[in-house]
Amino acid sequence: MSDNKFVVLEGIDGSGTSTQLEKLSSYCKEKNINSHFTSEPTSSLIGLTIREFLKGKSKIAKSALPYLFLADRINHLDGEDGIIHHLNQDRYVFCDRYLFSTLAYQSLDFNIDLLYNQNKNFLLPSRVIFIDTPVAVADSRITSRDKEREIYEKAQLQHQIRENYFKAFELFKNEIKLLVIDGEKSIDAIFTKIINFLELENEISN
Repeated sequence: MSDNKFVVLEGIDGSGTSTQLEKLSSYCKEKNINSHFTSEPTSSLIGLTIREFLKGKSKIAKSALPYLFLADRINHLDGEDGIIHHLNQDRYVFCDRYLFSTLAYQSLDFNIDLLYNQNKNFLLPSRVIFIDTPVAVADSRITSRDKEREIYEKAQLQHQIRENYFKAFELFKNEIKLLVIDGEKSIDAIFTKIINFLELENEISN
């Protein structure tokens, strides 16, 4: 099951999804498009626990991590301020990372078919945007942030994660509309492709 106003942005670390989400937020405010912006892991207690682990600041058994993502996603969907609530208010929901990230990252350690079976019944976005940024380019962006790297922000892992993303998209190919964008294009060029793909101009005219 998918929702036509639910849109997800995906990409390896440093691909630019957060930048594009910020531009989408400004665009929707300017054009008065009813919308909500969110991300995973969330800012809930569960999501913050995951983020601390990803930063290497807390110890969690790797075998527990997929279940934490599942719990965070359930709360993200069904919570009082969750995705479903906003969709029911006829808002667009734009999310930075979703279950496709779980399959791409967690299949480094777990069978992707197992992860798919755990996630396949969640509400799906109608459209997914994958910013396909070369690992070397993304890695240089991460370096320039002058922040301590998270546990998956290693070039050798990111190559495999990129491959895993396309395996994940293949599993959902009959249920989502996927746009793959060259992440080496300029920020504005990428944003133009996103706007055209989402056909948001129709919302403005209506």
